[in-house]
Amino acid sequence: MILYSSERFKGEFVSETYIKEVEQILDAGEKEPELWIPVRGENDRLKSIFQKVGYELIPTVMSTTVLRKVGAEGAWYVKIYHALKWKDRIRERLRPRALRTYLITRRFQSIGLQTPEPLGWCYIKGKNKSLIFTKQARGDSLYDIFIRKKTPFEKINQREVLEMVLNEMLLAHKSGVYFGDLHLGHIYITERDVEFIDLDSVKFRGRLRPSEMARNLAGLNHPALPLEKELKSLFLKRYTEEMGLEPETIKDQIMMFTEKRYRAWKG
Repeated sequence: MILYSSERFKGEFVSETYIKEVEQILDAGEKEPELWIPVRGENDRLKSIFQKVGYELIPTVMSTTVLRKVGAEGAWYVKIYHALKWKDRIRERLRPRALRTYLITRRFQSIGLQTPEPLGWCYIKGKNKSLIFTKQARGDSLYDIFIRKKTPFEKINQREVLEMVLNEMLLAHKSGVYFGDLHLGHIYITERDVEFIDLDSVKFRGRLRPSEMARNLAGLNHPALPLEKELKSLFLKRYTEEMGLEPETIKDQIMMFTEKRYRAWKG
């Protein structure tokens, strides 16, 4: 990694390509200060600003701006963190969120779990904002596969997909990994691998509580998920056996958290 510091920003990058990308974004921000304003969902004005520097604006939550770009080194994402609350603004000065996410990613990988490779992070001086570059995830998300039906459903081996995801969830939970924001859109699969994205809210525990396990599993139990009940039951049975739990210990909690997600999903 290249350690870099200038009057405008400081950080670490795998190559000078991403240092130049930060410079480009900062130059655009000087001409169009609206670039730094947090927005939720679609925004035509911001979309137009970022298009000028080759980035696609991805609709997301107020606390982040997410961008995508395809260059000579492939496709990558940029996430700009906005500290909206005063406590977050203090934390951002002391330890930028992009750095925290970068360190989470490295620890996550050291466990043997897969996530898109980080390409760099930096703290923007004078803006109290930070950003992180990551490679684009491989494959398709479970949301694209099962809910949007991007892949013809008859071509999907449901049992095989569930086994892949279950194995990774067991590895994560046995290692004390708690996903603060786990759902079908944050898990990507290829023919052989499972990748988790958006690790901002990941926490490392000594041992997960049953309620934390249930909350994570509920994130996978989308109300529109077209899986056979038998497969879901087998998933839960093996999970609880491996984690040393009785299925009834967390089943009701999974349903409770699923219902909360369902209400949020319906808006």
